Amino acid sequence: MLVAPEIEATPAELRVVRNRLASRITTAGIAEFHPDHIVDTATPARLVTGLRRSPDPLLQLVPLSLLESVRGGSTQSPAIVDQAQILSGNFPAPKPDVTDELAAENHARVTASMAEFESVLAAIQQDRHASYARVGITVGTGRSR
Repeated sequence: MLVAPEIEATPAELRVVRNRLASRITTAGIAEFHPDHIVDTATPARLVTGLRRSPDPLLQLVPLSLLESVRGGSTQSPAIVDQAQILSGNFPAPKPDVTDELAAENHARVTASMAEFESVLAAIQQDRHASYARVGITVGTGRSR
């Protein structure tokens, strides 16, 4: 995690930084988190960016090998299927995508308790501001708070 409380960057500007790093660090997935990400609950996929709201702009790097192991990467090509299975109509059920499952689960939880979700984020942000003020860290002024 690279946390940058004093950076003055919009979500779009942080995404540009993320994209530049991702083009240079090809062995890791990089996600950007920002206090001003919009929470859009229309679909599980659209909620992901909102769940990447954080008290401070930050970048999270995760080794691609770890992501692949979590996703349960198959060593066999899905195009390779036993002909006997085809003829019998006995296909193994496709593995559900862990990313899709998590997104759907998160969507259900957040939409069911949106006020609580917003309250928790606000409390974390207030604590962060107070803690930073005590040690002289200024929070970037380019963001709405």
